[in-house]
Amino acid sequence: MISIDDMFDGLIKASFRGVPFWMPNSRETVGRRVAKFLFPGRNDRVYEDLGAFDGPITFPGVLIGDDFVEQAQAMRAALRTPGRALLLHPWFGELDVILVEPGTVSVDQHSLRVARIEMTVELFRPDQPPPTDTVAAINAASADLGTQANNLLAAVMAPVELAVAAIGTGLAVCAQVAGVFQGVVGVAGVIASAASAAVAGLLAVGDLAIDATLPAALGAALAAPGAAIALTSETLLPAAVGPGDLPLPSPPQDPKVTTGILINATTQIVALVPAGTGTAPAGAVALAAGALTVISAISAASDIVFDSQTDAQYWCAQQLVAIDAVAGLAVALAPNMPSTAGAVWRSLQALRATVIADINAVIGRLPVVQTYTLLDSTPAWLVAQALVGDTPAAMLGMYLDLVNRNNVANPTCMGPGAIEALVAA
Repeated sequence: MISIDDMFDGLIKASFRGVPFWMPNSRETVGRRVAKFLFPGRNDRVYEDLGAFDGPITFPGVLIGDDFVEQAQAMRAALRTPGRALLLHPWFGELDVILVEPGTVSVDQHSLRVARIEMTVELFRPDQPPPTDTVAAINAASADLGTQANNLLAAVMAPVELAVAAIGTGLAVCAQVAGVFQGVVGVAGVIASAASAAVAGLLAVGDLAIDATLPAALGAALAAPGAAIALTSETLLPAAVGPGDLPLPSPPQDPKVTTGILINATTQIVALVPAGTGTAPAGAVALAAGALTVISAISAASDIVFDSQTDAQYWCAQQLVAIDAVAGLAVALAPNMPSTAGAVWRSLQALRATVIADINAVIGRLPVVQTYTLLDSTPAWLVAQALVGDTPAAMLGMYLDLVNRNNVANPTCMGPGAIEALVAA
């Protein structure tokens, strides 16, 4: 018995949405997406590559058999079905496609037992770019800045290239950096206690081995105080299983406090090197210390829970002040160390962009601080009721915010004058 495969040599089986047919050939458009730019008065042109182009796949098909009309009806139904489809392509295998142009189904009285189809599909790729993980972007930019800061130390504090006196000049800056941290954290409290060991290690850098390990050890010592301070604002949970006599971790510090301390430390550290001196390696050590400290400041700021758009804008501006201060030192040192200081500057700009993007991602969901004017003394609870209505929970939250935000000494006599209150974004 002769099969259809033998009768129609060159036809290969395929299927679209489970409806089988025969495919004699296939044509696909593929390449690159290129934009061509022309300029007035000039004969040259510029081409910009915009990425890969997976164009349409166009192919004919044949439905053969005594039931060719029923096959054509089934194919019509498949073509009319919305959404993605599975195409079993004889050469490309299983393809997830979508019909981008109306297909055709043709029958002819001179071609009994045969119906012809044509269709154009494209690969189905509906996935949109995932939402930008701004915190991950900040972490990546911070890691890159840390790498560049350590590369700077490795290039400038290489013992094989420096005299002992020059190394001593660089290490002397560490004592000044330690003094900055001692000044900003004070002498008591959880933050001072957490940073004390790291500051002591920074004061002891003179005991480091003067060999190839010096730059890495110096980088770790410079990063330690800021990292210890930033860690105090993180919530540390006790281990689920462990010795029962271990003390509970200290309650987390206000991240606004730790961020402010680290921003203050950053601006003081970069001021240790007088403007225009470009001294190396002292300048390089100060630049590396500033960069590593600003990383800790950004890390601490990521723990801040903003209560309003104004709050978020303020802390964004504070972070940018610290970043720009370190970038200014990098610019000042660039004439003497263009490659390493330039790399630090570029990493700082990338970190700056991620901080702005992170704030922009959350600021639209935050309430706005609105200013109101009270014409007479008014109880704070009455003002809260006027702003949010009679819902007890909402009234309580607004009442507490009004009292705290406006430093109201007597909540029963608020005003007269201007007050601030949160309103929905």
